[in-house]
Amino acid sequence: MRYLGERHLGFDTGELGFPSIRGCQAIVYVTSAGLFGFHNFGGAAPDDWADRGAAFGSYVNAHTQTGAGKALYGVCYATSERGYGTGNVRKLWLAELSAFASAVRFTGSIYGYDLDRSAVPTPALVELTRTPSHTCIIQVKAWSKAGSTEKSVSGLADHKTTYRPNTSTPTSVRDLTATVIDTMPTGGYTTVYPEQLR
Repeated sequence: MRYLGERHLGFDTGELGFPSIRGCQAIVYVTSAGLFGFHNFGGAAPDDWADRGAAFGSYVNAHTQTGAGKALYGVCYATSERGYGTGNVRKLWLAELSAFASAVRFTGSIYGYDLDRSAVPTPALVELTRTPSHTCIIQVKAWSKAGSTEKSVSGLADHKTTYRPNTSTPTSVRDLTATVIDTMPTGGYTTVYPEQLR
């Protein structure tokens, strides 16, 4: 399991985890090679979608294990915490995820799970596991760092970060040198089932 912190991008052949999802969104692009993920911290405004989508696309398209696209997932507290305002939440949610799909030239199915449908309080730990049929099992529980272990990450191709110094500069992908979550205690998870948004 590779855990992606706020603003992190990453790849794993089978599992990605997202600690502390509240106003953030866990975005996972499933390919025949594995899972590409982005912990989209903030970024709920339409002006951010193309910018962050482009950074995600540049990361995926430059990776050595891209593979054929199979599905795209978004998991967040869409109704209460994501920041879509008073508009049509489902429409805005799909528009955000569609920007990420467009950035990787993916025209297939998009799925979403609104954590407000679960009994999991904010913030949540979200984990996605790829199945042999190139879908994902989504498991969630209340986020707590207790019992976790950490490791150092430095310059890995499978774990990067994003950076945007100001709104007039595009988001870029950068090497990450940081300590990140390595393992989480097992147990206490709830399996949830997404809806198809597209």
